[in-house]
Amino acid sequence: GASALRLRLLQAASCVARGHARGEEALTAPGGAGADMLCRACVDADDVRVRRKGAFVAKALLSSDGATPGRAAALGGAIGAAARSVNDGDADLREQSLDLLLAAAALVSRDELLAAAPGLEAALEERRRALSLLRDEERAEAAREAGAVAGLLVRLRPGEGIPTAAAVGIAARRAAAEAAGVELRDPGAEAAGAGAATAQAAGAAAPPLPEEPRLLIAPPPPPPGASREP
Repeated sequence: GASALRLRLLQAASCVARGHARGEEALTAPGGAGADMLCRACVDADDVRVRRKGAFVAKALLSSDGATPGRAAALGGAIGAAARSVNDGDADLREQSLDLLLAAAALVSRDELLAAAPGLEAALEERRRALSLLRDEERAEAAREAGAVAGLLVRLRPGEGIPTAAAVGIAARRAAAEAAGVELRDPGAEAAGAGAATAQAAGAAAPPLPEEPRLLIAPPPPPPGASREP
């Protein structure tokens, strides 16, 4: 049927383009047939398998070494579809969509991301609340998803600056650890505390702890674990 054909086309495009600079550029040329095919697969496919595959291929193209803000703009339709899939009932589609959004967030500014994906912050907050209501055993299973949601929310919060990649990664790991019901130790904080205690014991004033630097644009790392191809 039509869905099977679209899946084969997406698979062929993925095999030909991924990992090959010229192939990726051709597939994601602004206004080209390849970018249009990917965006349409993410946006209007009735079969969730097609939407999963479209999101996976788009994410791979946005996280490759040759990815650029222009490529993100060419795949804006896929980014918008990913935002609308954050609360989808299909767990695999949610995973691929969050990975796609993280890849896009590494390429463009907060405002550019929200322009391509209107309502993203509200959708992420809705998903965060839903995850917080899960039972303990369900939270452990959703730890990776919770980390991705937290990382994206940290990047999107207005008025707080855009944290460094390290800060986004810490937020994601903390959310994942909380969801899994385990304690996340902070070796850096422990070392700083030990240093302060040593200085006080020696009769010296403890040096102030440095504030974490903030950058104008810093890409969040992908959440723990590798995305699996649908």
